Amino acid sequence: MNKVSAKTIGSAGLGKLIAKYLPGQITPSIIAFFALPFLTRLFTKDQYGYYILILATVTTVSSLGFSWVQNCALRFYRSLEEDLAKYFFHLFCSTVLTVIVIAAIGTVAWLWLPGKYRGILLISAPLTVFLGTATVLSSVLLAQSKAVAFSVFKGLTAFVRFLPGIVVLVWISSEVKSFVIAWTIGAFAVVVFLVILTRAGQGLLVQKPDKNLLGEFFHYGIPITVVSLMGIIMTTIDRYLIDVFRSPSELAVYGVSYQLGSMSILLIGHAIMMAVLPRAIDTYEGGHQYADVASRGLRYFLLVSFSVLSIVGVAAPEILEVYAGPGYNVGGNVLRLVMVAVFVMSLTHYFRMPFLVNRRTSTLLLIGAGPAILSIVLNLILIPLYGSLGGALTLLLSYSLMLIMSIYYSRRIVRIKWPVVTIARCLMATVVVLVVAWVTRQFLVLNSLVVLGLVMTGWMLVYLLVLYVSGEIKGEVDYLRKFFRDRIQKHLI
Repeated sequence: MNKVSAKTIGSAGLGKLIAKYLPGQITPSIIAFFALPFLTRLFTKDQYGYYILILATVTTVSSLGFSWVQNCALRFYRSLEEDLAKYFFHLFCSTVLTVIVIAAIGTVAWLWLPGKYRGILLISAPLTVFLGTATVLSSVLLAQSKAVAFSVFKGLTAFVRFLPGIVVLVWISSEVKSFVIAWTIGAFAVVVFLVILTRAGQGLLVQKPDKNLLGEFFHYGIPITVVSLMGIIMTTIDRYLIDVFRSPSELAVYGVSYQLGSMSILLIGHAIMMAVLPRAIDTYEGGHQYADVASRGLRYFLLVSFSVLSIVGVAAPEILEVYAGPGYNVGGNVLRLVMVAVFVMSLTHYFRMPFLVNRRTSTLLLIGAGPAILSIVLNLILIPLYGSLGGALTLLLSYSLMLIMSIYYSRRIVRIKWPVVTIARCLMATVVVLVVAWVTRQFLVLNSLVVLGLVMTGWMLVYLLVLYVSGEIKGEVDYLRKFFRDRIQKHLI
């Protein structure tokens, strides 16, 4: 792995790393942005609610089954870098074992689930296996610092997730099952591509597993699975409860609002985390170097997130109406709450990462247990009363508790400096945007995609202008100006 010094990461280096991983996050979001309106119009609300349950099932099973292998792929790469065949072989063994366990649990669940959920389990199973395997292999690319290959993978996964299924829906059938079948076939192709890209096939040449290494995998990975379970409780149980206590159509509104809200915040948040995580593993020495990396990454995240929260939050009902279709604008408040909740959740990553790097999984379990229990209790109370709005509020409260606990426990091993000045300037820019947005809405009706897009672009420019005048992003603007000027001069010469 390419070693990166803390000094390099702490200066402009982190910004360059974020830019390298940004295409891998932008591409899926762009594809999803264009695909989702097709799905909400091709499906009825009840059908889309059924589709949301399939997504929740795939997310639940793949996270529970493959998250530990994914983290092992990232965590043990450095120690096995000189023997990649052994590394890939044990990843292969762990993946096969995971598939066997999933199949066994799925068979038992099949016997007890109601008919509707049996169908969901059946059509989700192969897709879960393929996408889970792809996620493990993508972690290898991340561990190897192959940003371009990682971005290509993310784009392929997004393509598989939406476009083939939409073609099937338009030309062959409008059933959810047809969509998922097309998605599964594409996912298999992505796995084959990733095997070639990562050269994972060379691991099959090793015949004898190392019991000690597998023991380390299990010792590190099983607590990670429990941690994933805590996260799943907070992010997917609400969908099943909304389906049970309310209706599939309300679940459809919640699902669209959640997808838009999470996509808006995680677009840049994941790009930053993808840059920070492997560098944190490379440079972690007593927490000091990581604190510097995380503080700078946190600054970038806050700069972008405040703009998204203010702009999308102001126009939430109009965005849902124009983007998803008639009847979805009732989820405006749900979209706002989900965005804030995902923003809070993204903040927790910076404070939980030291425990992941140091393999302090017991602390991760503690941090996840409290919010998970709170989520179960609140969902059971609020969803029957308030439906999707109750689910979004529960999400926000659970993630808020997780952030508080993450900050409290992380202070024992690393102290991440909050960019207080940046936060103040972002809040000032947000207030200005809110005032401009209020004035704009007095004169314009945001009832078309073109008008909405132009107005939101104008709000973004106002936000950036305030930050530039305050001096917050002057360095970044000067860097970009110099970068493009040098490139233009180079081509002209």
